[in-house]
Amino acid sequence: MEVRLARPKIPQGIQGPTVKLVYEPLAKQNQFHGSGAKYKVYAGGRGAGKTLCGAAEAITLLTEFPRNYGLIGRLTMPELKKTAMKEVLEFPVFYEGKTIPFVTCPLVKKWDKQNSEITLVNDSVAFFTHLDDVTWKQRGLNLGFVWIDELTEINEEDFNWLGSNLRRKGVRRVIFGTTNPEGHDWVWKKFISEKNQDHFIVTATSNENPHLPDDYVEDLKKTMPEEWIKRFVYCNFDTYSGLVYSEWRDKAPFVLKYHETDNDHYKFIALDYGYRVPTGVLWGEVDRAGNVAIFDELYVKEMLISDIANLVKAKTGRMKIQLHLIDPSCRNRDGRTGRSVIDEYSDYGLNFESANNNVNAGINHVKEYFKLNAQGQPKLKITENCVHLRQELQMYRWRDLKVDSVDNPKEKPIKKDDHLLDPLRYIANYLYVTPSLTKKRKDFDYKRDILNKRRAEQSSEHWMAQ
Repeated sequence: MEVRLARPKIPQGIQGPTVKLVYEPLAKQNQFHGSGAKYKVYAGGRGAGKTLCGAAEAITLLTEFPRNYGLIGRLTMPELKKTAMKEVLEFPVFYEGKTIPFVTCPLVKKWDKQNSEITLVNDSVAFFTHLDDVTWKQRGLNLGFVWIDELTEINEEDFNWLGSNLRRKGVRRVIFGTTNPEGHDWVWKKFISEKNQDHFIVTATSNENPHLPDDYVEDLKKTMPEEWIKRFVYCNFDTYSGLVYSEWRDKAPFVLKYHETDNDHYKFIALDYGYRVPTGVLWGEVDRAGNVAIFDELYVKEMLISDIANLVKAKTGRMKIQLHLIDPSCRNRDGRTGRSVIDEYSDYGLNFESANNNVNAGINHVKEYFKLNAQGQPKLKITENCVHLRQELQMYRWRDLKVDSVDNPKEKPIKKDDHLLDPLRYIANYLYVTPSLTKKRKDFDYKRDILNKRRAEQSSEHWMAQ
């Protein structure tokens, strides 16, 4: 790859130094370099040339555009020094008959080791920073590009913040990441599940690098767990280790075509309230046999209760709802007004009851509903129009499986991407009936027995209030 300075600082009439990067991109690396997307990712298995690819992209952006300014980062400084920084500084270049590190070639004016900043003779600058220190957010950044190595280590909010600083004129503005896959996380959501024309991703397996030792991949297969191999050799985002609802698959028999609801079925609405975080609402029904269908959803952010209530009523229409469940924290009364969120919804004709918010029980009940029976069917199904719920089911994790970790799940799920999963738990906690009870009651009627259950609960609450 030939690199020539666009405006070299040398006497007029003398040609600028020509440097050849010692780099012949693989097919997937070539696809990555060729994409003009503003947001792009090179995801790969071990040894797929991710960091080398990122370094080549960064160096090209620095040399092609004078006075460019780039940020090169990773979550921690020790890891940054061992990977991205090392790859850029030591990137092999061919100059005047010999191969030398990029940092010593004539394109580089200065390497400021103390401030981790490299300056080229065309006045382009790149600084290396670790992203676990929030002080970097306090800098006034006028960036041309951002490269994040191991992109999945940071969160989506920091990625978006960095992207908001791409405002340098006269350069190709781009934020790109190199990474191993971390399953159905925010990178999968942004670059695969919700991909648009501004987002581009390339995935490469370890097998695609012909420069690896012949026995490298085979040795990994012999020593590493199957889920690890899927992700870190074959670059598979569709893996299930660490998922809370590992039984779930985003296809039949778990996913149904949207259908009209049955008037004879017991219907319910469950809501998880938020303002700065999304409000999630689910509509569902249960038949006499206890089969549950979630058939609609609402997912909105920064919306007033009055507006949410109007949307809920518009979606419900003339449908008869027997049960409204809400996060029990919504019954807490404001110390100044003496009113609760439940009171606010009641003002607009939605009478919610406090749900059972036992997390572990709710997760267990949802998982029980997802178990397949002898006919290969789960008792809980979701219609295809519930896009956000289906997405959250694929992202909700006990933990993140790091490259060198072994299976050691946490007891609690990560409190993230659960704005519709919380109301799903409320529903499961309310509807779930033990198999022993259904076995005793062949004619078990959810509509009748749940109504009786509600009457008993209301009677008990009334008695306690006396």
